[in-house]
Amino acid sequence: MSAVLYIDRHGTKVGVAQGQLTLKAQDKEEQSLPRHQIDQIIVLAHAHFSHDAIALLLREDIPVIFSSLRGGFRGTLSSRPGHQILRRKRQMKSPATSALRAVGGGFSVLRPERGGVATATAYRSLPER
Repeated sequence: MSAVLYIDRHGTKVGVAQGQLTLKAQDKEEQSLPRHQIDQIIVLAHAHFSHDAIALLLREDIPVIFSSLRGGFRGTLSSRPGHQILRRKRQMKSPATSALRAVGGGFSVLRPERGGVATATAYRSLPER
């Protein structure tokens, strides 16, 4: 049985003991979960992950999604090697995806948006010291 683990208590400590993921909330007894029972972790509160826990999650390809209690996306921890690299390579080969051009000491990035409308963002280089 695999499941999504939700962490919604502030101060929860996530660690590893004997190959199992451990959870320790403030004023609660420590719980252990076999790693094969977890498909994904969603963190909705301030939690503390040990280095061993992060290594286990990456090694076992268990993604961790960080979100606010109100559902705002904050980021992910995922071990899909090369996932972004392969996507970027495909984007660079596509003529409509990304174009760089010099703009007065900086550059701009042309990004296609939904509906085929492109937007450009200009960036200025910092002066050299």
